[in-house]
Amino acid sequence: FFFLMPRRPPRSTQSRSSAASDVYKRQVHGGDKKNEAHSNIVRYANVKYAMVEQLRNPPKGFETIIRRHFYLKKAEILEEVRKWLKSAEKDASYTGLVHDHNPTWATELKQSKTKYRDMLAETIKELETELNKLPVPSTKDVVTKTPIKSAKRGKKKEETDANAGVANLEEVDVTYEKEVKVKEMDMTDEMIKDRWSRYIGAMGLDAVAKQANSSVFLSGLGPLGMEIAKNIVLGGVKRFTIHDNRTTTYNDLSGQFFLGEEDVGKNRAEASLSKLQQLNYYVKVDTAALDKQLPTSEEEIAALIDPKVYNMIILTECTSEVQVAINKFARKHKMPFILADCYGVFSRVFSDFGDEFVVVDKNGEEVQEVMIRNITNEEQGVVTLLEGAKHKFEDGDEVIFSDVFYKGSPIFM
Repeated sequence: FFFLMPRRPPRSTQSRSSAASDVYKRQVHGGDKKNEAHSNIVRYANVKYAMVEQLRNPPKGFETIIRRHFYLKKAEILEEVRKWLKSAEKDASYTGLVHDHNPTWATELKQSKTKYRDMLAETIKELETELNKLPVPSTKDVVTKTPIKSAKRGKKKEETDANAGVANLEEVDVTYEKEVKVKEMDMTDEMIKDRWSRYIGAMGLDAVAKQANSSVFLSGLGPLGMEIAKNIVLGGVKRFTIHDNRTTTYNDLSGQFFLGEEDVGKNRAEASLSKLQQLNYYVKVDTAALDKQLPTSEEEIAALIDPKVYNMIILTECTSEVQVAINKFARKHKMPFILADCYGVFSRVFSDFGDEFVVVDKNGEEVQEVMIRNITNEEQGVVTLLEGAKHKFEDGDEVIFSDVFYKGSPIFM
């Protein structure tokens, strides 16, 4: 919780304990309501998507095992979801961070006090219907393939194949599509915000929107480069260009997870392109200058990495000459530059975001929130925390006070 220090101390210190109690009840009660709201969304989605949808449309190759699982766990599942239905009357607040994380469901469920219960009850009925449709698993589905020896004669009884009726995973199509229609990532679209809700909750909508409009250039598709590429594509940018003039060797297969034996001899970036694109069709993934090494002259660098197009440069597996040249180019054009390399158990990261980049977060930790009991009415006021509460504030830290009450009424919020 955040608290803001008043410009003037309270005029009276009477009823401090009751005021603090009001603050405590107000904050804890509000937190309980939001926790309940988040749990309601999770419970409803579990029944609707992780249960009903899986029973109706199980993934290819897993039909038998999914239906067998739900048949064997039917009683336990129904007992649990009925408990959820009984607790659906609890107060819940679908505002603040709960709404930011799940705007679609939060908007739907806050329409009335009974909306969540009604929707959950309807979905549980659908679940019961689907569970009652499940056939009794055959002996082949429930008996393992362990051979059993006769205790007297030591003879093996007939083995039962537990994989009967299950698709051979070797026959399941796991190929990557060659043609993927890239979509624009519009952060004003509610469906887009819902898809990236957890990321937005952690980073903030403005930061995610800025990232979604960025274009990044990466050179080096070895194990480290691919890990970086995977994270950037999943995170979501407007355009992501990969460069690598090396061909795949058997050494690459030990760490570059998008390369296989069939790719040996092929260009690493070209062989990884379609698989990277599959991770996120809101990102345009392309390649550049696969037949050339990175240049060192400013003119050639500008032709390859146009500062009007790209917002960031990331290099791996480059020579020192190339690193220095491109770092100077990036600094001149005020482009963030990151260099990373990994050599066995040793690694290094160098970042240059320019002279105008300012770090305001000194340790990367979340802003600390603590509950206070009272503030004394003195020129050098003393702030007392609730019993058992601790803080990690240091001299020079900025502390904000909010929701300060006096005799049950807010002094300021």
